[in-house]
This record gives sequence, structure tokens and C-alpha cells, in this order.
Amino acid sequence: MKLDIDISDEFRDWLDKLAARCQHREPLMNKVAGIMLDAVDENFVQGGRPAWKPLKYRDGKPLMKTGRLHGSVEPFADNDQAVVGT
Repeated sequence: MKLDIDISDEFRDWLDKLAARCQHREPLMNKVAGIMLDAVDENFVQGGRPAWKPLKYRDGKPLMKTGRLHGSVEPFADNDQAVVGT
């Protein structure tokens, strides 16, 4: 059985735009990577969420002796992935 469905030009345009956004995901992935970077940054600032175990051998926050590790965390995104790393 064949079913014919008529759709409006407006709806067809909306579907075309949706299909294009699904093929070109890099802007979305950039936003996701930025959100992930903010979360990692906040973990460093707060000392973990939940809190990282306290230090035994020096004063200060865990993973923040020089700030080099925290400063090296960067986002990366392309059409297929969003990554935050060092």
C-alpha cells in the first residue's frame, strides 16, 4: 500500500534546515566542548566535585601546585566529537 503525504513548503524548508544542522555539527560540538571546559575549570577552582582527597605532603589544592596542569586544559571540537584534554 502506498501512502502519499502532502507537506507545506514551510515544513519542507524546516526539514531541510534540520537535515543541514545534523550534517554540520561542528558549531554544536564547539558549544559542548566549551561547556565541558567550564566544568573542568570549575573542578580545579573548587578542588573537585565531590572534593578531591586532601593533600598529605604540601599545603594548597590538589593538582594545583604550579597551575601548569590547569592551564594546559584545552577544548577541541570537529564535526564528530567534542573533547577537553591536556
